[in-house]
Amino acid sequence: MPGGSSVEPAIVQGISINDLRKNLRELNEQMDTECASSAARYGIRLDAALITSIDPPEAVESALAAINTAHMRFPPTSAWPRPRRDMRIVQSKRAVQIETLNAQAEVEPLNWLAAQLTDLRKNGPEALPLYLRNIRLALYAKASHIILEMKK
Repeated sequence: MPGGSSVEPAIVQGISINDLRKNLRELNEQMDTECASSAARYGIRLDAALITSIDPPEAVESALAAINTAHMRFPPTSAWPRPRRDMRIVQSKRAVQIETLNAQAEVEPLNWLAAQLTDLRKNGPEALPLYLRNIRLALYAKASHIILEMKK
Protein backbone atom coordinates (compact mmCIF):
# COMPACT_ATOMS: atom_id res chain seq x y z
CA MET A 1 0.00 0.00 0.00
CA PRO A 2 1.58 3.26 -1.06
CA GLY A 3 2.82 5.65 1.54
CA GLY A 4 1.52 4.27 4.85
CA SER A 5 2.21 0.55 4.89
CA SER A 6 5.29 -1.13 6.26
CA VAL A 7 4.47 -4.51 4.70
CA GLU A 8 7.33 -5.78 2.59
CA PRO A 9 6.51 -7.22 -0.88
CA ALA A 10 8.40 -10.44 -0.07
CA ILE A 11 6.13 -11.00 2.92
CA VAL A 12 2.99 -10.30 0.89
CA GLN A 13 4.01 -12.85 -1.75
CA GLY A 14 3.96 -15.59 0.90
CA ILE A 15 0.32 -14.97 1.82
CA SER A 16 -2.17 -17.45 0.40
CA ILE A 17 -5.71 -16.72 -0.72
CA ASN A 18 -6.94 -18.83 2.18
CA ASP A 19 -4.92 -16.66 4.62
CA LEU A 20 -6.57 -13.56 3.18
CA ARG A 21 -10.02 -15.11 3.43
CA LYS A 22 -9.43 -16.14 7.06
CA ASN A 23 -8.24 -12.65 8.00
CA LEU A 24 -10.84 -10.61 6.11
CA ARG A 25 -11.81 -8.61 9.22
CA GLU A 26 -8.20 -7.53 9.84
CA LEU A 27 -7.80 -6.69 6.16
CA ASN A 28 -10.91 -4.48 6.27
CA GLU A 29 -9.62 -2.75 9.41
CA GLN A 30 -6.36 -1.99 7.59
CA MET A 31 -8.37 -0.66 4.63
CA ASP A 32 -10.31 1.65 6.99
CA THR A 33 -7.02 2.96 8.38
CA GLU A 34 -5.67 3.56 4.88
CA CYS A 35 -8.91 5.33 3.84
CA ALA A 36 -8.76 7.62 6.87
CA SER A 37 -5.39 8.94 5.77
CA SER A 38 -6.16 9.13 2.03
CA ALA A 39 -7.03 12.84 2.09
CA ALA A 40 -3.71 13.71 3.68
CA ARG A 41 -1.75 11.53 1.27
CA TYR A 42 -3.59 11.95 -2.02
CA GLY A 43 -5.91 14.92 -1.62
CA ILE A 44 -8.86 12.60 -2.21
CA ARG A 45 -11.08 11.58 0.71
CA LEU A 46 -12.14 7.95 0.69
CA ASP A 47 -15.05 7.30 3.04
CA ALA A 48 -14.65 3.56 3.23
CA ALA A 49 -13.58 0.42 1.48
CA LEU A 50 -15.07 -2.94 2.28
CA ILE A 51 -13.80 -6.27 1.03
CA THR A 52 -16.69 -8.73 1.24
CA SER A 53 -14.99 -11.69 -0.39
CA ILE A 54 -11.72 -12.63 -1.99
CA ASP A 55 -12.14 -14.77 -5.05
CA PRO A 56 -9.29 -15.31 -7.47
CA PRO A 57 -9.98 -15.39 -11.21
CA GLU A 58 -11.56 -18.65 -12.34
CA ALA A 59 -8.34 -19.81 -14.01
CA VAL A 60 -6.41 -19.41 -10.75
CA GLU A 61 -9.10 -21.19 -8.75
CA SER A 62 -9.15 -24.11 -11.21
CA ALA A 63 -5.33 -24.25 -11.30
CA LEU A 64 -5.19 -24.38 -7.49
CA ALA A 65 -7.83 -27.11 -7.52
CA ALA A 66 -5.79 -29.02 -10.12
CA ILE A 67 -2.69 -28.82 -7.90
CA ASN A 68 -4.64 -30.10 -4.90
CA THR A 69 -6.25 -32.83 -6.99
CA ALA A 70 -2.89 -33.89 -8.40
CA HIS A 71 -1.43 -34.15 -4.90
CA MET A 72 -4.44 -36.14 -3.63
CA ARG A 73 -4.86 -38.38 -6.67
CA PHE A 74 -1.19 -39.14 -7.16
CA PRO A 75 0.48 -39.67 -3.80
CA PRO A 76 4.12 -40.79 -3.94
CA THR A 77 3.02 -44.43 -3.76
CA SER A 78 0.67 -44.02 -6.71
CA ALA A 79 0.70 -46.51 -9.57
CA TRP A 80 0.99 -43.59 -12.02
CA PRO A 81 4.50 -43.01 -13.26
CA ARG A 82 6.24 -40.24 -11.33
CA PRO A 83 7.07 -38.17 -14.46
CA ARG A 84 3.40 -38.04 -15.42
CA ARG A 85 2.39 -36.87 -11.92
CA ASP A 86 5.19 -34.33 -11.84
CA MET A 87 4.25 -32.97 -15.28
CA ARG A 88 0.65 -32.46 -14.14
CA ILE A 89 1.79 -30.62 -11.01
CA VAL A 90 4.23 -28.45 -13.01
CA GLN A 91 1.49 -27.56 -15.50
CA SER A 92 -0.86 -26.57 -12.69
CA LYS A 93 1.79 -24.48 -10.97
CA ARG A 94 2.58 -22.74 -14.27
CA ALA A 95 -1.12 -21.93 -14.73
CA VAL A 96 -1.13 -20.32 -11.26
CA GLN A 97 1.99 -18.31 -12.18
CA ILE A 98 0.41 -17.08 -15.41
CA GLU A 99 -2.77 -15.96 -13.66
CA THR A 100 -0.73 -14.31 -10.90
CA LEU A 101 1.18 -12.34 -13.53
CA ASN A 102 -2.11 -11.37 -15.19
CA ALA A 103 -3.45 -10.12 -11.85
CA GLN A 104 -0.24 -8.15 -11.23
CA ALA A 105 -0.58 -6.59 -14.69
CA GLU A 106 -4.05 -5.37 -13.73
CA VAL A 107 -2.79 -3.93 -10.43
CA GLU A 108 0.24 -2.16 -11.91
CA PRO A 109 -1.72 0.76 -13.46
CA LEU A 110 -3.43 1.34 -10.10
CA ASN A 111 -0.05 1.43 -8.34
CA TRP A 112 1.23 3.87 -10.97
CA LEU A 113 -1.82 6.10 -10.48
CA ALA A 114 -1.37 6.03 -6.70
CA ALA A 115 2.25 7.12 -7.14
CA GLN A 116 1.18 9.90 -9.52
CA LEU A 117 -1.44 11.17 -7.07
CA THR A 118 1.15 11.15 -4.29
CA ASP A 119 3.55 13.18 -6.44
CA LEU A 120 0.78 15.61 -7.38
CA ARG A 121 -0.10 16.16 -3.74
CA LYS A 122 3.53 17.03 -2.99
CA ASN A 123 3.36 19.79 -5.62
CA GLY A 124 0.54 21.67 -3.91
CA PRO A 125 -3.23 22.06 -4.24
CA GLU A 126 -3.09 23.54 -7.75
CA ALA A 127 -1.28 20.50 -9.18
CA LEU A 128 -4.33 18.21 -9.47
CA PRO A 129 -6.45 20.63 -11.57
CA LEU A 130 -3.47 21.19 -13.88
CA TYR A 131 -2.92 17.44 -14.16
CA LEU A 132 -6.60 16.89 -15.03
CA ARG A 133 -6.43 19.72 -17.60
CA ASN A 134 -3.45 18.06 -19.31
CA ILE A 135 -5.19 14.67 -19.32
CA ARG A 136 -8.28 16.25 -20.90
CA LEU A 137 -6.15 17.95 -23.56
CA ALA A 138 -4.55 14.62 -24.47
CA LEU A 139 -8.00 13.01 -24.70
CA TYR A 140 -9.34 15.89 -26.82
CA ALA A 141 -6.42 15.43 -29.22
CA LYS A 142 -7.40 11.76 -29.71
CA ALA A 143 -11.17 12.35 -29.99
CA SER A 144 -12.88 12.63 -33.35
CA HIS A 145 -15.97 14.32 -31.81
CA ILE A 146 -16.28 16.38 -28.65
CA ILE A 147 -19.56 17.21 -26.94
CA LEU A 148 -19.27 19.75 -24.16
CA GLU A 149 -21.97 20.68 -21.67
CA MET A 150 -22.41 24.44 -21.42
CA LYS A 151 -22.96 25.96 -18.00
CA LYS A 152 -25.90 28.37 -17.85
